[in-house]
Amino acid sequence: MTHQEAKEILAAYRPDVPREEAPEVEDALVLLEEDATLRAWFEAEQRFDEDFASALESIAVPENLLQNIVEQHQAELETDGVEAETEAPDDKVLVFPRRRLWYGAAAAAIVLSALGLVKYFMFPPAVVFPEGNFASVKKFCDDMAIYANSRFVLGESTKDYEVIRTWLADEGSPVYDKTPEMIVNLEGIGCQTFFWGENRVSLVCFRNHEDEIVHLFVVEKDVFDSLVPAEQLRAVQVRHELETGGWMTEEMLYLLVGSDAEVEIGGLLAES
Repeated sequence: MTHQEAKEILAAYRPDVPREEAPEVEDALVLLEEDATLRAWFEAEQRFDEDFASALESIAVPENLLQNIVEQHQAELETDGVEAETEAPDDKVLVFPRRRLWYGAAAAAIVLSALGLVKYFMFPPAVVFPEGNFASVKKFCDDMAIYANSRFVLGESTKDYEVIRTWLADEGSPVYDKTPEMIVNLEGIGCQTFFWGENRVSLVCFRNHEDEIVHLFVVEKDVFDSLVPAEQLRAVQVRHELETGGWMTEEMLYLLVGSDAEVEIGGLLAES
């Protein structure tokens, strides 16, 4: 089982369900016990799920929701040429066709689900990096693959690399003075900034020639206690099932990371 397959299974895992009732998660749980990085990700996901559930419970049901649904369906029935009683007899319950009530219940569920989805996608849990030496180039490369494998949102969505540069600079995040040649003619997607340990990192997302998403991470070189040879950094390596590879300038270290196992970055590195 791959790291990504385990994540997909564990994302839907409920701890209160006995293992024997969910045999498909057994392998994922075994891998979880063996892999510290996967375990840190899972713990963050569990915390997020708890916060998410609490947030849903705190959403108040709109006042007079049932009455409004009933009135709406009465009006729809009349519009369709079906006679509807405006008042129910004392000893009876006002009844509408099951299809109509299902629509009303579905509408209410959609509203609550939409609120939940907004929270899920717009406010994902912070990416958790494993403990270790946050001055190591190797750890940086490993951790950026973890970040690329995680759920995150962009701070700025734009195709314009100059807008990206300005946004990152305004955030006090490391950024290129000039858009790297290997991405200048490719379609930008947006950017984000985050902390790796105590160090600011910039993320620029773009689409390659095959219309696949690629991540470009930028960090200042002086955060590292030592640097690896340029040819070693440039060599494509697979970390957490994603291809990685980068280059350095006088002040910055740049790292490309694919968005999934099928994305190749060797061609881009050849252009850098």
